[in-house]
Amino acid sequence: MRGPEADRFLGAWQVTESIYAATGVYCGRIDQLRHLYEEATPDRLRVSQICRPGPELAAHPLTDFAGSFDFTLQKNGRQRRYLGPDVEGSAWSWGEVFLRGEGVWPRFGYNFQSWSARISGERQLTGGIFYRGSAIAAVIVGVGTLTGSVQNQIVSAQSTLRADEPLSGSGDVFRLHFSPEREDQGHASRRRLSPLSWEEMDENRNQTIQVELSPRGEDFLMTRIGPEGNRHRGFAKTYGPVLYWDVYGEHGQSTQGIEVRDELSHQQFSIRRNYLYGQLISLEGWQLSQHE
Repeated sequence: MRGPEADRFLGAWQVTESIYAATGVYCGRIDQLRHLYEEATPDRLRVSQICRPGPELAAHPLTDFAGSFDFTLQKNGRQRRYLGPDVEGSAWSWGEVFLRGEGVWPRFGYNFQSWSARISGERQLTGGIFYRGSAIAAVIVGVGTLTGSVQNQIVSAQSTLRADEPLSGSGDVFRLHFSPEREDQGHASRRRLSPLSWEEMDENRNQTIQVELSPRGEDFLMTRIGPEGNRHRGFAKTYGPVLYWDVYGEHGQSTQGIEVRDELSHQQFSIRRNYLYGQLISLEGWQLSQHE
């Protein structure tokens, strides 16, 4: 039974994961049953995963991602620690919606970066990248639904986002800011206008950022021009429904971003890590609802 301090992801989740190569080519899918339950205390969870790669992945490295995996998750406020044996690493949770993690699967043999966006108590988007060294082995995008719920109808996340069709919507930005003295969680209202190029409007500070994506082979050149003409440039790439991008500014700033749209809820999520001269200064989670 869920108590007042229970984790919002407790229970059994059916997850369908779409697998993409580093080039962006779709490779296949993995079906997963993910079960989270409390151990001795509410801040210590056990995560069990049963993974079944599809037959189309027989020649793919992720065919080894099969069978049962288990690890302990230790919570400390917004911090998460993955204590093994099958996953070791850490993560941050913020805004009651977003999670961003990284670590290693020792038995599976890969490093990883992961993310998730909670749409409701019964549905979530999840994904990440598996690495060996710095080489990408696979990019994963998943949809998870709580078993036994009305949302437990697996809807493929494929082809729900195109880089030239960003969602036009408004919503909230949840920001977790780091400094040597403390961490602060902030909130702002944002609005996005589309299509091909879009504007990100900070309605609290009356500021606008112009974003432009220009095709460059199989990728996109991304340019963001902020207040007072500050320019950031970098590259973006699509993996099915997800757009990954990195941009670099003229004064030591850089941002790593993820965009993913959920067609069922008509929402788009963006998860961003902001750096200054290589030091992480904040995490942002954007939750936008589509304009009618």
